[in-house]
Amino acid sequence: VISEAHRHLNAMFENGIVPANMVTVHIRWGDKHKEMTLVGIEEYIEATKQIIGEGWDTKPQHIYIASEDDRAISDFSIQMPQNWEGLFILQVRQ
Repeated sequence: VISEAHRHLNAMFENGIVPANMVTVHIRWGDKHKEMTLVGIEEYIEATKQIIGEGWDTKPQHIYIASEDDRAISDFSIQMPQNWEGLFILQVRQ
């Protein structure tokens, strides 16, 4: 398990080093709409801005987005600020 985790880490980040200012966001859309009204992508972006704080719009930011729904990943990548670098992972429900 450890070697597999290291393999993924090295595949995602240069030299396996995670950027110090990385923010992770999990967008649970998938089948969640059957249980509740989904939170819009704008709310996820606003929450991410609040987590980052000062400099969200000027300094480079690294955002790791995970979701089961490719629409969530697409919407976030289109609407996120230009200075954000997104790492997008589409999770497959087992």
